[in-house]
Amino acid sequence: MTDTKLARILADAKKILHLPKEWFRDPDTGNYVAVTVMCDTPFGTGKPRQKHKGQHQWNYINCKFTAPAKLVGTPDMQLPISAGGGRYPWNLRRYLDLQYDHPQTLEDIGITPANIHAVHLALHTVWEDCDLPLRGPATLKP
Repeated sequence: MTDTKLARILADAKKILHLPKEWFRDPDTGNYVAVTVMCDTPFGTGKPRQKHKGQHQWNYINCKFTAPAKLVGTPDMQLPISAGGGRYPWNLRRYLDLQYDHPQTLEDIGITPANIHAVHLALHTVWEDCDLPLRGPATLKP
């Protein structure tokens, strides 16, 4: 599976990652701390290597902090998807290998159609309860 596709799937599933303390340095204290993040937005940099596949030279995923509490709401963590020729030793593929013993399928890391459906249903439920007034095109002017 390409890095681009893996990043998109993890973002769509809102996959939660429990990163060990060696993977993140607290910007306030300078100490390494374990963090929990949620995969949110995939993105790529550089020119696509294979235009027909849309694969970028470097692929990342923005992850939102969910723990510790003091990091919630701070700028996202940008996690590289693969090692990038040794440039990124702490990357998503390495994490998955360590956490799930070299997974071969999405089911090996807990991503199933049922789980993705449950995530989408939960998001729908959250937004469904927001009783906001409807706004027409005239109120959406910049």
